[in-house]
Parts: sequence; structure tokens; C-alpha cells
Amino acid sequence: MSADAKNQDDTKPKPEATTPKSEATNTTPGATAAAPQTATQEVIDDARHAAQGLRSSALWVGTALAAIPSIALVGTLLKPPDGTSFTPWMLAVGVLLATGGALLGILALATVNKPVAIEDYQLDGFRMTRIVEAVDNDYDTLLERIRRTNQAVADAATRAVDLHLRADLATAALTTATALAEKLQALAKGSNSSTAHDDANAARDALSAASAAAGQAAGLAAAADRMRDHTEKQLAAALSIRKSVFSLVATDVVSRRYNDALGGVAVAAVAVAAGVALIVLSPAKKEEEKPATLSDLEPITLTLTETGKKKVCDTDEPITALRLTADKEEPTVITFPTTGCASKKLTLRVKKPKADAELVEPPAE
Repeated sequence: MSADAKNQDDTKPKPEATTPKSEATNTTPGATAAAPQTATQEVIDDARHAAQGLRSSALWVGTALAAIPSIALVGTLLKPPDGTSFTPWMLAVGVLLATGGALLGILALATVNKPVAIEDYQLDGFRMTRIVEAVDNDYDTLLERIRRTNQAVADAATRAVDLHLRADLATAALTTATALAEKLQALAKGSNSSTAHDDANAARDALSAASAAAGQAAGLAAAADRMRDHTEKQLAAALSIRKSVFSLVATDVVSRRYNDALGGVAVAAVAVAAGVALIVLSPAKKEEEKPATLSDLEPITLTLTETGKKKVCDTDEPITALRLTADKEEPTVITFPTTGCASKKLTLRVKKPKADAELVEPPAE
């Protein structure tokens, strides 16, 4: 092979892949070339790309769940109005309901965000009449056409490469024949030999044949390129219809998920509303200390505990005091002065079982 032929061989068309150029970087059915998917890009509803969509969905759920502990923080910042205090059980149940409702709503909506992992075998029985541009009677026929066209693309690419190689060889032969014909014609001009003229005529005939062969080879190579382009377009059109099928099925599934999630969201909203209502209603007015009546102003006998002895008077003997309030568990009293014990006004706590900090023993029945 001559140097010119070798150089031309370096620039001849290369074999194409078995899928069209539009499918080279993105295997989504019928999609055009695109950058790799990231967690923030659109979810792709087919089994081949579902993993990335699941990661995106999990990230969304995790982000939403991270906000739930802030509800507890808000609960610690809540303060009841002046003169009131929270009812503990109402506050606790309210926070639990609000948190549980938020969690239920997040999980219900997460099912809608999850990608639909569709595969071809799941689409048996799909009504192709839902797609206007579809020419196949059923989905299996479409798949068979895609496989045949994909094979045709591969065959056309191989044939185009072969014909381009033949065209390059024919061009190289034409170059060689041209050089030889020019050389023999130059020799024939300076010679009266009939043999030289016969050789020059033969070289011209060979040059004409080589030129015709090169032209034919170039035409066949161009035809092969057009056939390859045509089959690639056919494959792209079929894959586009397949992508439409995937999109319709995904829409049906997501629509069902959304309708199912609405029930969960409704329950979540009721739970959150009930929780907020309980939190709002949990402040209750503090019970005011009942004023003493004449019947409450009576002498009582107190037996001091060890704590009471430190607070009131260090004596083992019962002491007498005047009760000033109606509260019998934490009465306000004035003790009568005795030897070694001065009179004092203070609020006492009556000792209960397993309580050591109270000041007085309970009165005997």
C-alpha cells in the first residue's frame, strides 16, 4: 500500500457502536446525550437508573426527618401565660401527636418521590394505542423491532467501514495508475518505439478503469453512510416510543401512589392539628390557695421530724401551733412559744411514706 493510501486509511470512518450516537452517554430509552445523573437532578423511572433516584429519595426523607427534633426544642421554649402552668399529659401528648403526624406525612410523600423501577418484561399488555406515533400493535412487537433495527445499525456500520476501506484502496490504486500513466506517456513522447506507445495506451486504459473503480467505491461508501444514518434514525424513533411507554407507565404508578398518599397526609394533618390543639389548651390556671376560715384557725399538735427540728425547734416533744390555712398537706402555721422554742410562722409539709424532707409527722387518727 502506498503512503497516500495509508494516510487515507487513517482518516476513513470508524465502526459505529450498536446504539445510535444519541444513546452513547445516556441509556434511558430514547434520551439524548446527557451528563451523568446527580442527587439533585430529575429522577429517571426505569430499573437501570432507579438506584440514583432511590438515593435522592432517601436523602430527601433524611433531610425532612432531621427537622423533627426541632419540635422538641420548640417545646422547651414554650412558656405558659402568667398565672398558668402546662398540664403535663396534655403537653406530652400534643408534642407526640404533632411529631407523629409530621413523620407520617413525610413517609407518605416519600413513596411518591421514589422512582418507578420499570423493566421491559413488566410492560406486557401495554396498550400501544395510547401513543399516537406508535406503529406497532403491541409492546413485544416494538421490542422486536428495536432489536432488529439495533442489529441493522451494527451491520450498516460494519458495511460502511468495509466500503470505505475498499474506496481507500481504489483511490490508492488510482493514484498509482495515474503516476504510472504519466511516466509511460513521458517516455512515449521521447521515443519512436511502438512498444513504448503501446505501453502508454495500456496505462491510460488502466487509469480509466482505476478511476471508474474508485468512483464506484466512493459511491458505495457514501450509500453505506446514508443507510447507516437512516437505520440510526429508525432506532432513535423506536427508542423514543419506548421512552414514551416508560413515561406513561411511570405516570400511572406515581398517580396511584399520590392518591394513596393523600389518605396518609390527611391523617397526618389531623394528628398535627390535634397535637397543636392540645399544646395550646395545655396551660391551666393555677389553683389559688384557699383562704382560711374560722374553722381552720384552730390549734394543732405537730410532731417534728429531724428536718423539722432543724427548721423549727430541736425538741422531741410535740409542739402546738395555730393553723392559718385550709391546706392540710402544706399548712401555714404559727407555733406557740415554749421553753427553748420561739414562735415562728412558716409553711410545713406533712411527711408521707418514703419522703424524708418533710417537717412534721402526720397527725394521729
